[in-house]
Amino acid sequence: SNWETIGMAPHAPRPNSLFSFGDINTIRDSSERGQKFLQPVNWSLSVANFILIAEYILKTETWLVLSQAKGGENNVTTHDINQHFTIPWTSGSGCSIALLLALHPGEVELMLSHSWSGSFKQTLAAIKTLVTMHFLSPETLMFFCAFSQYQAEDNISNGLTIQQQIAMEPFDSVIEARPKFGMSVIHTTLSEVYERLWCVDEVYAARKAGIELFGLFDPSVWLLSNFAKTIAIKTESAECSNEKDEKMLRNKITSGGGFAPLDAAIQKFRKKAKKDLALVLKFRASFGDLQLNLNNDMNQNESSAGISNNSNDSTECSC
Repeated sequence: SNWETIGMAPHAPRPNSLFSFGDINTIRDSSERGQKFLQPVNWSLSVANFILIAEYILKTETWLVLSQAKGGENNVTTHDINQHFTIPWTSGSGCSIALLLALHPGEVELMLSHSWSGSFKQTLAAIKTLVTMHFLSPETLMFFCAFSQYQAEDNISNGLTIQQQIAMEPFDSVIEARPKFGMSVIHTTLSEVYERLWCVDEVYAARKAGIELFGLFDPSVWLLSNFAKTIAIKTESAECSNEKDEKMLRNKITSGGGFAPLDAAIQKFRKKAKKDLALVLKFRASFGDLQLNLNNDMNQNESSAGISNNSNDSTECSC
């Protein structure tokens, strides 16, 4: 393993009332609840629910300890969220975060492509711009793999393992269904998204399906000069942690036209994203920050949020 233990973080309280359909005992007794009973196009969660869960995470003691251990909030990654929040909260349910948030989830309307090594806080800020900059409804249903797929790897009967889910080709399935708002790619300053071969494959699938690609970012942390450096890209150098998956993805992309067309597609939407960033920075200089007007509803939900698994136990923080 390449992970190094850098501290201990307390267990995060499970927000029961946020998972309004997510009572684990009820799910265990159900013959119809769980990842295995739905197709990937229905492993969806709304923009509003993503924000609700993410903002809850950012207010926990677990988040505070992780941030301190990793040298700042922007250094906490989706890997960290998976280890300290997603897996403990979903384990034993057979349901991903997305499926704990909706009894009958609808079809994905927006595919999100992101790096698990990217900043989670910046990811949240980028997703908020779907509403403030791109004017999508907060109820837009999206696929965010870290929350859409079941991550617990506990072999529970109504769940699926990671490899079983990969065998269902969830990314291709969602993209081939041509979600109405296309695919957005999240950029954070912590990690280059196209160092990850799975993300390169998502661009390949999006081009093949003919859906729109656009870039998302946290406008509070990016400078135009830094974003400009991301435009030139060589996707052929991307890697995958699983050797078998890497071989499969490389063969697929190479036989389907190679990496050069993907580089060109990425450069195109990153140039557009750079123009968006310039406009946002100009707006902020004149009028201040963009605000997302979901706070009243979220504060009301949070104030009534029941929690469970209160424990003094801790889990290792890694980097």
